[in-house]
Order: sequence, then C-alpha cells, then structure tokens
Amino acid sequence: MSMQKITGIIAVGFFLFWLFILLAGADKSLQIGSLWLVPVIALSAVVVYWSVPTYIRWSQNQQPARLLRGALEGFFGCIS
Repeated sequence: MSMQKITGIIAVGFFLFWLFILLAGADKSLQIGSLWLVPVIALSAVVVYWSVPTYIRWSQNQQPARLLRGALEGFFGCIS
C-alpha cells in the first residue's frame, strides 16, 4: 500500500471519527451555529494528512523520543 493511500485513509478516518463525535454529542440534530466546526475538522484532517508521513518515517527509522515529539505536537495543536 502506498504512503499516499495510507495517509489518505488515516485523514479520512480522522475526519469521520470527529464528525461522529460531534454528532453524537449534539442534543438534537446539528445546529446551524455549530456548522463552523465541520471546516475546522476538515482543516485538522488536512494537517493530519500532511504530518502522517513524518510520523511513519520516525517510526521506521526508530527516531529517539518519537512518541514524546508526536504527543507534544498534538498537545500544542490542541491548545492553539
């Protein structure tokens, strides 16, 4: 399986997972005011698509502290 296909599957899965979480957390159907979250999730999925090859390369090369670096990137991405 090619790297592009793997990253695409991960990014689409990320988008669908968070869209499901968004819909599951809604009391009723998705309100108009919360529709701005869908583009935010889509933009986040693009960032995931862009960064997954780096994480795969780190894993293949046994990069030291790869888990810590990935976790810190995720943490700082969440608070920004």
